[in-house]
Amino acid sequence: MAKILIVEDDSAVLEKVVDWFRFEKYIVDHADNGADGFHLLSLGDYDAALIDWNLPKLTGVDLVKRFREEGGSTPILLLTGRGETNDKITGLDSGADDYLTKPFDMRELSSRVRALLRRQAVRPTGDLLKVADISLNSATHQVFRGDREIHLQPVELAILECLMRNSKTVLSVDQILNKAWSSSGEVTPATLRTYIRDLRKKLDREGEESIISNIHGKGYIIRQDGVS
Repeated sequence: MAKILIVEDDSAVLEKVVDWFRFEKYIVDHADNGADGFHLLSLGDYDAALIDWNLPKLTGVDLVKRFREEGGSTPILLLTGRGETNDKITGLDSGADDYLTKPFDMRELSSRVRALLRRQAVRPTGDLLKVADISLNSATHQVFRGDREIHLQPVELAILECLMRNSKTVLSVDQILNKAWSSSGEVTPATLRTYIRDLRKKLDREGEESIISNIHGKGYIIRQDGVS
């Protein structure tokens, strides 16, 4: 039986979401502010967390960012009334695994949570990926290019892992969206391009062609030999 944490300051929304997931046989803890939510998330062994953006005491984005900085790996779905692309990028960059705008259908929310749980369940442990001179440890989330360690945001890490696991294949935008996000319904190709751009900045060496190639009209591939 999965155990989830819900952090929401709107009492009506909180009650509705808690009742829904308890009816679906989840073990549910909850908090109505960011400070208490961070405390529970840090101490509890949760399979997933649903966190509102606009929380008192500590915002949802700051809660997630702080939790990730301290090594927390619980899958997190961020709930918010903000629907602009920049807001979605900010939320995902904070360390959230998925993003759902309000108002939402409870069935979709439940589906998003199941997707997070499935992805967590199948994630390999201690799996070391290597393409060209880039290595990625899927258990520790450490990434190196040669001897240089590269620190990536969770979504950047998911995209890189997706490309490395399919290094002999050109992946379309839709394939990357489906593989790198638990739900791609609210993620646009423009959002992916932004992440690819930031990922290249962190991975590439100055003066060299990018290790991630864009094949016009087809998608993206990571070059296995580091050269075109």
